[in-house]
Amino acid sequence: SFLAAAKEIDRLLHLYPQFGEPLRDLKLDSAQHWIGVVSPLVVRYLLDDEKRLVVVVEPFEALPESGL
Repeated sequence: SFLAAAKEIDRLLHLYPQFGEPLRDLKLDSAQHWIGVVSPLVVRYLLDDEKRLVVVVEPFEALPESGL
């Protein structure tokens, strides 16, 4: 469900923010743009490893053909 996936994304971003895949490096030395999936949701976020800072940069998206 949407709510369960949103809670799992929150849990993962707190415990292990590298759960997704890096999309690209940013101008900040230690920051990267990431994407993560917990079906049926996709999250895009910025991760600054040095500061252990996570910023969700876009609203969650539904996976294609997920029915959401």
